[in-house]
Amino acid sequence: MIELNPQNFGKEVLKSKQPVAVEFYVSYSGPCIELAPIIKVVEKKYAGKMNFARLDSEKYAEIAAKYINVDTEIPSIIFFKDGEEVDRVLGSYSEYALNAKIDNILVMKK
Repeated sequence: MIELNPQNFGKEVLKSKQPVAVEFYVSYSGPCIELAPIIKVVEKKYAGKMNFARLDSEKYAEIAAKYINVDTEIPSIIFFKDGEEVDRVLGSYSEYALNAKIDNILVMKK
């Protein structure tokens, strides 16, 4: 899991050669805490096919605000491919649902 910050967001997300799933989270959110182990399992399954990163949306609110409403859209996972958003999920998600989203993203054409 890549920890994002203002210095590496562009390189790790927008310029990545692989698709990237970015979790926008805050450390004290119950839904974010519940989602963390699910993302860990999904990350292992798709290792080498998709990169996984997370952004502390409280600490780096300026970046987060470009993509989500920080007050109401935590947690969010935004999927990027070739530097562009291709899909997103809001709130807690099951492992099965995340797998289905990722499978669809991996077969998308440019």
